[in-house]
Amino acid sequence: MTVTNQTAYDLLAPLILYCDSLQPADAQVVGATYQSGTNEWWLDLSTEVSGGRLHPGQSTTTTTVTFFDPSGLRIRFTPGMYAMPYPNAIPIFDSTPIRIATVDKRISIRSPPTTSITARSATCYTGDLRA
Repeated sequence: MTVTNQTAYDLLAPLILYCDSLQPADAQVVGATYQSGTNEWWLDLSTEVSGGRLHPGQSTTTTTVTFFDPSGLRIRFTPGMYAMPYPNAIPIFDSTPIRIATVDKRISIRSPPTTSITARSATCYTGDLRA
C-alpha cells in the first residue's frame, strides 16, 4: 500500500498509519504497536518518506502491511493517518509594550498583520487503504 498526501501542505514525520477497532479481537498488525487507550494499532511509516516530509501530491514508497489473524475471520478496521504538527511561530509585535498597568483597567494589545502564528494540531486522515 502507499499513502498519498492530498493536503496543500507537507506532512511531517513521524507518519503513523493507524488501524482503529481491528476485528476480530485476536487479530494483530505485524510490526505495529497496540495503543490500548484508543484501541488502535500504530504502524510507523516515517522511513517510507525521504527527508521526514511528505509533500503535497507525493506518495510514500510501497509498503506491505501484514495482519496476524489466528481466528481466520474477515479482517475489519477503520484506517487513518497521524502526522506531526508544525511548530508554532513566535509572534512578532511591532508596537511598544505597555509598561504600566492600572488595577481593574483592561489592557488590549493588537497583533499586527506582520505576526505569523501558525499552528496545526496532529492531523488525522482517514480513508480507504488499498494495496
